[in-house]
Amino acid sequence: TAAQEQEALKDWVRRPRNIRHANWVDADHSRALNAINKHPMGNVLFRPSRRHDIIVAMLKVRNTAGDDAVEPDKCFRTFDVFEQTKKTISKGFEIAKDLEVDGCLYRDFDEIIARHMDPIMENLRLLQEHPHYGLHDGTIFDRYQVRSALQDFTNKEKRMLHYSILMHDTYVGHGVLMWAVGGKSCREEFIEVTQQGFKLWCTSFDSIHSLIEWFKKVGWRNSTKCRKDWKQAWDKRHAEAKARRGPDAFG
Repeated sequence: TAAQEQEALKDWVRRPRNIRHANWVDADHSRALNAINKHPMGNVLFRPSRRHDIIVAMLKVRNTAGDDAVEPDKCFRTFDVFEQTKKTISKGFEIAKDLEVDGCLYRDFDEIIARHMDPIMENLRLLQEHPHYGLHDGTIFDRYQVRSALQDFTNKEKRMLHYSILMHDTYVGHGVLMWAVGGKSCREEFIEVTQQGFKLWCTSFDSIHSLIEWFKKVGWRNSTKCRKDWKQAWDKRHAEAKARRGPDAFG
């Protein structure tokens, strides 16, 4: 029956895994939050999903202690880790030999950390080192203060393009480009940070500097169309990612 199949799926998704690695935590989301709160920024935790037959990677991208601390539930970025193997009762407890993250194949957790997570952390560092990160030489990072200041700038100097970069509040582990021109309302654009570089709308760049130069010369003039195209591509990508996770063990 459907109810029996659902119970069997729950048992399978929550099966014990024979995985031995320093970054593996056999814990649900709540316990994983407690664990990542104690780790330094840049660390990665791998845990089993409690709803789907996948592994979840949690990359700590914000501090949870100090002046720039955020709450534990706002400090990490998550990734789906797909095991590239046909699961069987006998082999389903071991880790697969091929692991996929964001369309890239890796041999093990260590390679995911070295070739995927560490480059993302490096690109986040480079984003925060850009001269236009924050305002007043990087002393103001509050989104509302920056937005208000950019609005004042464009009201006074309408012919100039004013902009600033910040860490994104909603999409943790990514950036946001805030800009205003012609005395119009300040706009906010999502900057996707990947292991390969940066993406603004549907265009990829190998550095944050090349992204900003393109935006200043070409991007802002075509922002309406670029934003619309990106929204369609982003929604499609998320729908495909949701479908790929497979059935939800809790319906």
